[in-house]
Amino acid sequence: MNTRRVIQACTAVVLVPLAEQVLRAGQVHLVRIPEEHANGLLAIAFPQLLEVDWTHHCLALVVLAGLLVTHGPAR
Repeated sequence: MNTRRVIQACTAVVLVPLAEQVLRAGQVHLVRIPEEHANGLLAIAFPQLLEVDWTHHCLALVVLAGLLVTHGPAR
């Protein structure tokens, strides 16, 4: 198994939502878009992401699975 690819995928899973939050913060504080209308890039394409909190739990599970595959008992 190529652990480097798994670690890269987990890193992307962590960094994409973080970049989305930074973009939303920029929309609110720099462009002065009201917070309820500041959606970022992903929420423009997928507005259902704003309505549910399960996306954060799914991201955490993907990262946990990746860490277990690369460093845990599965190895």
